[in-house]
Amino acid sequence: MSNTFYEPLIKSISLLTVDDEPFQQEIYVKTISEHQLYTVVAVSSAEEAEKRMQSSQNFSICLMELGIDDINNDEFYLLKKYGRKIPFIIISAAKDLNRGFQARDLGSVYLFSKPVNFFDSGFWDVLMNTFLNSKLLPSLPDNTLTVLAETCKTIRRESPSSVAQWAALTGITES
Repeated sequence: MSNTFYEPLIKSISLLTVDDEPFQQEIYVKTISEHQLYTVVAVSSAEEAEKRMQSSQNFSICLMELGIDDINNDEFYLLKKYGRKIPFIIISAAKDLNRGFQARDLGSVYLFSKPVNFFDSGFWDVLMNTFLNSKLLPSLPDNTLTVLAETCKTIRRESPSSVAQWAALTGITES
């Protein structure tokens, strides 16, 4: 069997990253885009992010650094305006936990401290769970959650070359 089964999943999760440090933008794009499931668009301001969010491109997740306040001097502007349409994961170097709690109260799904550890599977699990919870799971029966989560983890971790290999790796059988 060919790899065509997985083709619809390739680059199917689109992330918008908002960080005013060019080096961080490069890291997000390079590191996250290496995984077959993700495509990344990086911007350096809330104004650029808002233009992208208003475009026809639908983002699955927004990774946003706290402290970007070029619209209305409000670092939470994007989260307040678009948080019901797209899940936000906040990234912050700030030591002030109140800002993180405020972001959570406004609807962010997770807060990472900067620098993000891309070698920690927890980061990738948060991305996948955020995507699943916001885009796929609302329309699926409850019993599919475990199978779908394991499927995504296997695809990300093992990059199986066939459905048979994927099934063997996840322990899914015909019975």
